[in-house]
Amino acid sequence: MIRTRDLTHAHAGAAPLHFPDLDLPAGQTLLVRGDSGCGKSTWLALACGLLTPLAGEMCVGGVSVGALSRPARDRWRGEQVGFLPQRLRLSDALSVAQNLELPFIARGLPVDRVAVEAVLKRLGLAGLARRKPSQLSGGQAQRVALARAVLQRPALLLADEPTASLDDTACAQVLTLLRETADAVGATLVVATHDARVAAAWPQARALRLAPHPLPAGEAVA
Repeated sequence: MIRTRDLTHAHAGAAPLHFPDLDLPAGQTLLVRGDSGCGKSTWLALACGLLTPLAGEMCVGGVSVGALSRPARDRWRGEQVGFLPQRLRLSDALSVAQNLELPFIARGLPVDRVAVEAVLKRLGLAGLARRKPSQLSGGQAQRVALARAVLQRPALLLADEPTASLDDTACAQVLTLLRETADAVGATLVVATHDARVAAAWPQARALRLAPHPLPAGEAVA
């Protein structure tokens, strides 16, 4: 499902990030682990084509993501990838149901309201369809974002630090929800985390451990 070789990326003004090689079969769970600043979010962005490698290759489902043109990459991402970001990016101008309709509109497809209703029901959100995101609890908003990510049954589900600010009970609930939702849509699940509770909850998950990267020459740690 995911294969990387000699993967490297560099943000403007920063030292290059070099990532370990990986071979991950379809259907498995991968934890991208490491402290803040080691490149976990960057690795996820490379996996879904939001960033382009400086060198090396990120191959997902047989597709070399960085080699795709921008339009082709956007189409591929819409069809194959569900992404749960740290910042949920729900539009407060729209209802919960309307937020879930946006992926269809973005791809120029007819809105599948049956699918929207089904995923809301599966994630316990059916009674909240007409609410605005500002009317939701943090946990409810996260479930809406997860519903949006899996609505079109992606082959790859990415989650960026989904438990970072949660207490133990909420953490366990989110991890159960992620695993059950990935299983329900048949997705490979990749979670970027520095939370030891995630590794403890999923001892059988594969781990990609990222080491801290050096600062550019002449730059000091604040």
